[in-house]
Amino acid sequence: MTLIEKKDEIEQKVLRYLQSEDIAKGAKLLIAFSGGPDSTALLHILKDLRTNFPLTLCCLYVDHGIRRGHEIEGEIDFIIRTCRALSVKFIIERIPPGELRAAARNSGQSLEHIARRKRYEFLYRCAEHEGCRYIALGHTANDHLETLIMRFFQGSDFSGLTGIPRRRGKIIRPIFFCSRDEVLQYLGSREIDFKIDSTNRSEEYLRNKVRHRLIPVLNEVFPGFGQSLFSLSEKMREVKSLVDEEASRLAWQEVAGGFRLDFKEFLRCHGVVRIYTLFQLHNRLINNEGKRVPYRFFSKVLTDDFRQGKRVILRGYGIRLLHKGRYLFLKRDVVCQYKKGYLIVIKENREYMLEDFSFRFFRGKGEYATKSQAGQIALPQQQVKEPLVIRSRKPGDRLVLKGGSKSVKRLFSEWAVPDELRCRIPVLADRQGVLAVIGGVFGYKDRIRSGMENRSMMNMIIEYYRAEER
Repeated sequence: MTLIEKKDEIEQKVLRYLQSEDIAKGAKLLIAFSGGPDSTALLHILKDLRTNFPLTLCCLYVDHGIRRGHEIEGEIDFIIRTCRALSVKFIIERIPPGELRAAARNSGQSLEHIARRKRYEFLYRCAEHEGCRYIALGHTANDHLETLIMRFFQGSDFSGLTGIPRRRGKIIRPIFFCSRDEVLQYLGSREIDFKIDSTNRSEEYLRNKVRHRLIPVLNEVFPGFGQSLFSLSEKMREVKSLVDEEASRLAWQEVAGGFRLDFKEFLRCHGVVRIYTLFQLHNRLINNEGKRVPYRFFSKVLTDDFRQGKRVILRGYGIRLLHKGRYLFLKRDVVCQYKKGYLIVIKENREYMLEDFSFRFFRGKGEYATKSQAGQIALPQQQVKEPLVIRSRKPGDRLVLKGGSKSVKRLFSEWAVPDELRCRIPVLADRQGVLAVIGGVFGYKDRIRSGMENRSMMNMIIEYYRAEER
């Protein structure tokens, strides 16, 4: 087969993908364009399809602030030249150097995961701003294979072993069925230039270790293993479809702080469905992306002890599973341990239940919020940089007061707060830092950042209830 024929074959694969996913002709796509071989090939292929399958294209490049110097500037110059040559609009976003590494250190999550999450935030925001109906990523069959290998050795269940989805909502992957070799042959046949990210060779990232060290060994020991893993992912996709269907029949009801289900109904379903639905609900309740809950945690619902209906069945990883009356409840639950602490990203009109208090966030109209019997903190909306979080104190926390900045540690000392209570007093914070210390939960004062006392016509309100008031 000639290179030209190979080029035509890859274009036909992309065309079949677009048709199979019901992508409308003329739709506007945002391409995640890094300048690497995969995204470069994706951009050129979609542009070449304009005769048979016209699309409106826009590109987004994200500088993660991980690499510096000539490499990044050369990459950006390449992005600009390529997009201008193809008459494609482009957007460039930059993250300040060191920001993602600091976030990775503070969260305990990998730099790879933090960078991916930030990139997706930019993609969704840019797609909305530009009116793009779809976000096109340059994931290939090789990326799918590498993901399957990583998830297998990380102990994923059938859901994880489906691999990278061909499509998820607005996210589409037009070269999903193309191998990396096919991509490189396409670029070579067209003499299309591309850039190589130096971090692709760094073994700081798990995917690179798998790509450069593990896969060559697997190819030597199990030639053709890739096709077997692809077959496995298809089988797991069918298993997931079956379990999804069974799980959807469970009539979980949303209640304050979580969900409930008839206990006998839960007992009647298969153990796999029990665990799977608990994982799903946990993901809905807890903003815990990147930190996995081990299978053994939920596997207790398979034991005879579980059938006996102990009141508190499970507690940990931010949730509490309990049996009360005829119902099984899955609710938020943060155990305030001094070393671990807690952090909850709060959303509007939802109730959150902690060990010592519950709270909810809403917006109230009027110059001042109506004071209820519960404790309440109102903040000027214009001065708050969301997201809002409720968390335990951290070393270095400071609150700006009229007399100047004061450390939260010193504030607790002035209040004579016992050591065992200091991690439990909630701190309200946004992107700028500490907004308030909610001492009222334990009978102390509520202290709010200076300048927040002048209420606007639209207030952001945190209303809290002590445990004995619930």
